[in-house]
Amino acid sequence: EREERRRKWDAKADALKKEAPTILRLADTPIEGTQAEVTKERMARWQRALELYVYCPEEKGVDWLKLLEKLMEGCGEDEEEMLEALSQASQVCTNLLDQTSLASRDATDAMTEAEDAYHIRLEAHTMLADRVSEQAEKIEEQFRTNGRAALKIGQQLELAEAKKRQCDTASLLIRQWWMMENLAEQEELSGEELQVNEEVRGVIPSSSCRMDPLFTRPENSLEA
Repeated sequence: EREERRRKWDAKADALKKEAPTILRLADTPIEGTQAEVTKERMARWQRALELYVYCPEEKGVDWLKLLEKLMEGCGEDEEEMLEALSQASQVCTNLLDQTSLASRDATDAMTEAEDAYHIRLEAHTMLADRVSEQAEKIEEQFRTNGRAALKIGQQLELAEAKKRQCDTASLLIRQWWMMENLAEQEELSGEELQVNEEVRGVIPSSSCRMDPLFTRPENSLEA
């Protein structure tokens, strides 16, 4: 119902804007006819000018003082005619005042509802923002906790890998030294001198080498 009243108000305001030049022109145009016809037409024109003043306050060419002058200028000095014109004008003003008050109350109610809806949405957005902020803080705390744990694990893995490399190197050296001792013992027992330089340098094919590949492969150099 309020929306319907608003649509009617806007429709009438639009119609009055379109008719504004005609309304303003007729307000200054003399009226011909009998006294009753002139009085009726003058009041009808005055009412349209008043409606234009109320519905379209931004419209230039009409103001309240001018409306009062137009209302009184056609009454002459006849007191009864003047009272009749003022009575009709009072009734017109009362009707317009009721419509304006109702439109103002509708606008106030609509604004209040819009404000309430805005506050509800604002509160909902605030709650959502607070919830997202809490979740972000939890995720950040978990990241920090898990990050510290992951860092410790990474450090332990690096340390273990370093120890493994040390063990592999030590094992290789021990094996090389053991093989050297073993080869020296075989050479002493057999009385045959090993061609160490030739095997290590690759002069002798690997299939004919008596020494361990630890010595004959280029990548396995003796680190001692």
